[in-house]
Amino acid sequence: MLKKNGNTREEIFNDIIEIVKNVINIDEVKGGDNIFLLGAESLQAINIANNIRGKYGIEFKFNLFFKLKNIDGIVDYIADYFMADDITLI
Repeated sequence: MLKKNGNTREEIFNDIIEIVKNVINIDEVKGGDNIFLLGAESLQAINIANNIRGKYGIEFKFNLFFKLKNIDGIVDYIADYFMADDITLI
């Protein structure tokens, strides 16, 4: 399904995987992975959030990592953001 920003969910997923891999400096990340269980520390999580903000132009606050639980949750949040007609930031 095409998103309003032109990215499919799969493209968003691949972007987030690359962001997390690069920031945490690991080779493998899966959709069900939690960034903190992968070894991310607070400053790295902030860096991931900043990368998401820079890539997609959306507000992505640090506390969302606790609410969204894993990579799939992050991807769904971003995809839902672009599909919503009336966007409300968490």
